[in-house]
Amino acid sequence: MDRISVRKLPFRTILMSLLLLLALVMVWLSPPQAAANQRFMVFLPLISSPPEAEPERLPTNWIERVNAYRALAGVPPVSEDATLNENCQQHARYVAENRHLTHSQDTSRPWASPEGQHCAQRGNVWIGYSGIWEPYQTIDSWMHSVGHRLWLLYPTTSAVGYGFYSNNGSSGAAMDILSRANMDADSAYNGWPVRYPEAEQRNVPPIAMPISLQWPYFDAAPILTSSQLRTASGTAISHEATTNLPSRHKGIVLTPDTNLPPNTTIEVQVQGSYLGQAFDLRWSFATGEE
Repeated sequence: MDRISVRKLPFRTILMSLLLLLALVMVWLSPPQAAANQRFMVFLPLISSPPEAEPERLPTNWIERVNAYRALAGVPPVSEDATLNENCQQHARYVAENRHLTHSQDTSRPWASPEGQHCAQRGNVWIGYSGIWEPYQTIDSWMHSVGHRLWLLYPTTSAVGYGFYSNNGSSGAAMDILSRANMDADSAYNGWPVRYPEAEQRNVPPIAMPISLQWPYFDAAPILTSSQLRTASGTAISHEATTNLPSRHKGIVLTPDTNLPPNTTIEVQVQGSYLGQAFDLRWSFATGEE
């Protein structure tokens, strides 16, 4: 998807662009409490390495970093749930010890557990095979993957659980996002669509960063009429736009065909309709240095 000039780009930027090519893997995901009588398929990409770039100086504590990203998107913070943390710690260990990146544990393998399986089926999973990773890097990886990002930024989620484990050159991470999701509150939330990068955001990594707009999960999908992506000087940025999102999310994603230029104001315009109401959304954000 990304066309990269290795001769001109630094290694860090190349690595970031390659991460966006990871394939989506189909898995079953148990529904949140708000949809207890519904069962749905989701597509959760499985991340095997973290990005090196970050949008700005963010806290390195995992929950603080999650909430920093949520603040950038203008959605309420989440708290951490001790029980969900323990569940996800068990799945993170299963992933790292078995080198098995999955949303469904194999009960014949070491470290499989009902608690770990509970986490595995309700959120995001990550693995690192070499190097020394930190928990905050897994959050960055998920934010650069649309399927993970839309769960991390879901505005009516109030609490999450997270686990991270490293041993013998392998690291695993898992986050339960859906167990405490309250999608019954979606209709009362007045901040739709959730956008990322958000208006006036600064120091966005100059990569082929997906630009996402997100509406309530169980409502209708928006209708996309047109989209434009350009620099403030008027240079058009070629991109792909789609409403066909992973996890059956309802929204729109614009993905640049090449890395965004560094230190540049990027203007976005998206036109369409949602639930019969036309919209013309326009905003801008600025990239940082390479």
